Amino acid sequence: MKNTTIYMIGLMVLGLIMITLIPSMERPFIFDDYLKTYKKENVLNGVILIGKGQSIIYHEAFGWANKEKNSRNTLNTCFLIGSITKTFTAAALVLLVQKGLITIDAPVSEYLTKSHIIWKNKIPDWASQITIHQLLTHSSGLAEYVTLPNFDEFYKKLHSSYELIQFFACESLKAKPGSTYSYSGSSYNLLGVIIEVISRQSYSNFLINNFFCPLKLRKISAPHTHLLSELQKSNSEIATGYSILNNAAVPAGDVNLSTAFAEASIISNAADLYEWLNTLFSNKIIDSKMVNKMTKSYLINSDGNGVGYGIYIDKSLGYEVFTHSGRINGFESIFLYEPKKKITVIILSNYMKSNIYPLAYNLMDLTYQK
Repeated sequence: MKNTTIYMIGLMVLGLIMITLIPSMERPFIFDDYLKTYKKENVLNGVILIGKGQSIIYHEAFGWANKEKNSRNTLNTCFLIGSITKTFTAAALVLLVQKGLITIDAPVSEYLTKSHIIWKNKIPDWASQITIHQLLTHSSGLAEYVTLPNFDEFYKKLHSSYELIQFFACESLKAKPGSTYSYSGSSYNLLGVIIEVISRQSYSNFLINNFFCPLKLRKISAPHTHLLSELQKSNSEIATGYSILNNAAVPAGDVNLSTAFAEASIISNAADLYEWLNTLFSNKIIDSKMVNKMTKSYLINSDGNGVGYGIYIDKSLGYEVFTHSGRINGFESIFLYEPKKKITVIILSNYMKSNIYPLAYNLMDLTYQK
């Protein structure tokens, strides 16, 4: 009788465990079924990660990291995340605000003064007009450096962060500071220099010391003093970027990360990016007041999304998500974070124009509705 009772209790416990496990067991199959349909019409090349809270519920790699070497993408493959770098730059700036070292509404000239070496004794008028807030919200009016006539020639050589700012510093403003939204890599590169000046360390070292090392992120880096090809020679886990030409994937060419700097130079795998986002939005590395500043809508962009600090606030799905995407020389990326259910969707791809942006939104809604 005693053995029978123990046996029955065991069955009940097993049943409860199975009931608990079934939802998490079903989810990968739901995503797999959806992605089978997606792959019939689109190229899927990269890594997809979906998480809820601290739990990863889907994490898969697809396609080639390097077609020429017959190397497949894995969960450890690292990708250029492009403009998602801006989220890190904004967080770094906000952390300095939290420490009382920077004031959001202060002008650029407060931190890069008239005598600073970067200006070569000729500070531009806009330095006293543009505020840190305007840099963060893409409303500075600065000329976009990648559109300048000499950029192609400038891009051929590695440059210091100061040289990058000097490249566009003499250009006239395209709009009155604070008057309009205009996506600005120049603004975020300028923020990167301000971070360096205030912290007295390189942009890369600031991220390492304040974010990457404390969070034990081992696959992420901000190697803004290198060419991508140099890094790939010493690290086989960094994917090759591809463009689609005549329906064929061809290597997209090298990337000068010194010109991408604080707007687009970070390299990461999906897992480290997931850990970073979870930590950021859980107020564990920056306090809740500062995270609220990052995720507040200050302006509306042309897509109808709210513009925060290094983050967009999108309500197109019927609920709020925080997001940013990236695109640079053969790489595309996107993250979505839904704050109430704490759902994260990340797609990192080394194929340009592979339609990952609508895919990410569909995966977010699929997860949200389940």
